[in-house]
Amino acid sequence: MEIIGRSAYIYFPDFSEQGVPAKIDTGAYRSALHGEVIEERGKKLLVRAYFLSLNQAPEIWLPGIRKKNIISSNGQSQERWLVRIRLKLGQFEGVAECSLANREGLTFPVLVGRRLLRNRFLVDVSQNQLQP
Repeated sequence: MEIIGRSAYIYFPDFSEQGVPAKIDTGAYRSALHGEVIEERGKKLLVRAYFLSLNQAPEIWLPGIRKKNIISSNGQSQERWLVRIRLKLGQFEGVAECSLANREGLTFPVLVGRRLLRNRFLVDVSQNQLQP
């Protein structure tokens, strides 16, 4: 298993070559992206992707899975879209299911949860932004 720190860079190869800072959160079940749905067209969602660029968020089309009630760390329940997106974290590259959330004001535009980490990574909280 690969060892990563409490934060890392995550890549979205279909949309950008730049790494996006992500918080590794073993307390969160699902990963979350800072974005909002602008338009729904069948099973495709037009998303303003704040996680790709903090200055000028591009609009991208993502496959929507469904809406789900998610309980945030402060105990609030929110209905969020779940989307599928191809990403790369360390040696892992594949499609992940993430929720779209408003992460404005938070340090990291992406949160990586247990579902993505499980059986792939060990988290060393004493380390920060470990990269292969």
